[in-house]
Amino acid sequence: MQTELGGIVGRPFDLHVDAVGAFPTWARPRVLWVGVSGDGGALSLLQHGVQEQLVQLGFRAEERGFTPHLTLGRVNDSLPELVLPAGLPDVQVGQRVAAFSLIRSDLRPQGPHYTRLARFPLAL
Repeated sequence: MQTELGGIVGRPFDLHVDAVGAFPTWARPRVLWVGVSGDGGALSLLQHGVQEQLVQLGFRAEERGFTPHLTLGRVNDSLPELVLPAGLPDVQVGQRVAAFSLIRSDLRPQGPHYTRLARFPLAL
């Protein structure tokens, strides 16, 4: 799989963290996230290329639409109470994206464990 993903064509691009939110709602958060904006076209092309390669390897295509975001964390059921504001102010943090990684997620009782399997630089 690592070899196939290494053939994805893309170029470096800029993204900005621009919103903070919670799934499904702030009143009952399960996932805390930040939205990203910037060169959405380049990000969408990268996502499409990765998905095409994964489908060729036998994985199912994602049926939901692509919503660029970064997951900050998941809210654990064992927390007695989590008090969050109705919303947080938007932030503006930028990042140049020059590579993407293949990451394995292992769910464990103490929480997920992530391992980077490979890193793929984007062409200049």
